[in-house]
Amino acid sequence: MKNEKFKKSDYYKSEKHIKNVLNASKCAIIEIKKLKIKRIEEYNKNPKRCLKCHNKIEYEKRKNTFCSKSCSVSYNNRKRNLSEKTKEKISKSLKKDKIEYVNLVCEYCKKEFKVPINKKRKKYCNNECIKSSKKLNKKPKKTYKERICEECGKSYIPKYYNKNQRFCSQSCSSRHVNTGKKLSKETKQKLSKIMSDKIKNGDFKPKLTSIKCEYVYKKKKIRCDSKVEYSCLDYFEKNFDIINIERCNFLIEFEFNGTKRNYNPDFKITTTEGIYIVECKTIISNKKLQRKWSYYYDTIPYKKECLIEYCKENDYKYFFYDKSLNITFYNKLRIK
Repeated sequence: MKNEKFKKSDYYKSEKHIKNVLNASKCAIIEIKKLKIKRIEEYNKNPKRCLKCHNKIEYEKRKNTFCSKSCSVSYNNRKRNLSEKTKEKISKSLKKDKIEYVNLVCEYCKKEFKVPINKKRKKYCNNECIKSSKKLNKKPKKTYKERICEECGKSYIPKYYNKNQRFCSQSCSSRHVNTGKKLSKETKQKLSKIMSDKIKNGDFKPKLTSIKCEYVYKKKKIRCDSKVEYSCLDYFEKNFDIINIERCNFLIEFEFNGTKRNYNPDFKITTTEGIYIVECKTIISNKKLQRKWSYYYDTIPYKKECLIEYCKENDYKYFFYDKSLNITFYNKLRIK
């Protein structure tokens, strides 16, 4: 019962407890090594000897009675008397086991080397010659001709040969296919509702998935879609007097490129100071990911403006969280 209470306590998950456990394990490893050295020194004072050659047996093999297999065989077979028939049988079997070798010439370095008869088709003497011969006989990569994209008109070189490839990327192909298709307002509203419900319930799985986890606050599990959101809740718990934490269940409208869109803020945190609507955003340093997340970065300023207006209308406080506010905790955070 005591162990279960200790595991459920806040100290069990704290950084102090983890540091104490790591320091204790390091000290234990050092003491174990010292004890092993003492045991080896005591053993070397009066070591165990081989029954045949009377040589010293090493500490790691102290349970053995002989230092090697040859000593054990010679010691155990010293009283064994073989007849002439058995000796002849042994000699014949040994002669059969003798392998005949053949001299060959390496195709790369042109040096002679011995090989058993069953491997007479061997061409090279060692692995280095095999690698170097592969480099010499390596086939050049296929170079494909430039093509022009039917959608954007840019020239591109296909990575894999495909006679039917007409577009430089998947986005261009989808644009070309979906030209002339106009969705009605009803279908757009249905699709937006389906997507918003998936986001609220945590069922939405984008192509670029993030680390999903759960933050525990007062025995209550709160869903987090990334490490940034997890570190945000830790930051609020350290710096504010929190009463309750919830995921936001409402949507906020914003305009982007002349179209109305909806987005769901991250958290609704009630404190003694007031109710905060929190939005967690970060900037990724990797340029390739920035290109993939271009829509994510372009919509941030529009989302901020709409969130500020929404909070002013409903007497809420807005808070934009970035991982730089709690960077030490974010870097040390490891979620399975």
